Amino acid sequence: MVLATGVLVFLMRLGARRQEQHWLRDNTPAATKFEGLFDVANCPHGDTLNYACKRLAVDEVQEVVSFA
Repeated sequence: MVLATGVLVFLMRLGARRQEQHWLRDNTPAATKFEGLFDVANCPHGDTLNYACKRLAVDEVQEVVSFA
């Protein structure tokens, strides 16, 4: 769910974590769809996304993406 949020932030070209807050968390229709899709209470905060992405091992993510 956190990685999917990262992809959405990238695709929507949101330049700051505040924009993620506005477009994905404070937007009721988007928040409802996010909740239904991922079965979570709400979209993760931008700081959570930043912290998770810092800890990712790029090789492991690429392995999952490429099904190697």
